[in-house]
Amino acid sequence: MTKVQIKAFMTVAKEKSFTRAANVLYISQPAISKSISTLEDELGFSLFYRKDNVLSLTAEGKLMYEFFVRTIDELDALLENIRASLSSNSQSLRLGCPDTWNPKFFYERIRAFIEREHPGVELSVECGKLPELISDLRSGKLDIALAHDFYSPTLYGISSATLVKTGCGLIYSRERFGEVTDISAFSGTDFLMYDKEIQKKLETIVREICRDTFTPTFRITSTMANALFGVACGQGVMLFSEWDDIINNSSYGFLPLDAEMTVRVIFAADNKDPVVNTVINELPSLFE
Repeated sequence: MTKVQIKAFMTVAKEKSFTRAANVLYISQPAISKSISTLEDELGFSLFYRKDNVLSLTAEGKLMYEFFVRTIDELDALLENIRASLSSNSQSLRLGCPDTWNPKFFYERIRAFIEREHPGVELSVECGKLPELISDLRSGKLDIALAHDFYSPTLYGISSATLVKTGCGLIYSRERFGEVTDISAFSGTDFLMYDKEIQKKLETIVREICRDTFTPTFRITSTMANALFGVACGQGVMLFSEWDDIINNSSYGFLPLDAEMTVRVIFAADNKDPVVNTVINELPSLFE
């Protein structure tokens, strides 16, 4: 439950309309509907009756609204105290991300948010491979990290939360395939991978994409460099998300697909820093 969700709920309850609440908050109507739906899923019960174009609070919704009316000022005061503390005691928020990503998809959004909501906190970014990021989280060298949903959810001491869904596609050799508009062009071509830990998840995505066209074959290489070399030579194709900078490399073609990858924010499970915890809870709302 985030302050953004609480504010959306209270505004909808006051305005008795998703559209009017969206106008008051200067956000889109789908965004405020999603925020309320997510909050209801988290709570496990409905907050509003929606019948005959009339919107009203459920009994549970009335109790929640009354609770927030009593406590929202206390929450605002708490956040203000935290931010005041940060202003007088400079702090760094150390963010990790894969070294293959294009920063335009996340960095400026997060930087502006930190500057606005947490003055006094300096955002620093470290890039690396996923095992390195996880190691740095465990050792305290990083506060949070962003990564695709390829890590094992049973990693000891590591927790995570969904940040956003991204599109994905295939990179391929233009010299070998020309300009590709349909995945059927890759029938009989290997899908190259370089990490056995993430192979199963990637295979699931690829098999679903190819389900009605052909049965894909997979080949593991020793390193990413070898896999990319194989793509450049026309020996295979590789799956990447839209956040990966490699898709903008003119050496390759890129075929967008009707599929998604999950981006997650990961962090040490025993983290006790109130600022870090607040940022972790607030980040998903930036990408709605």
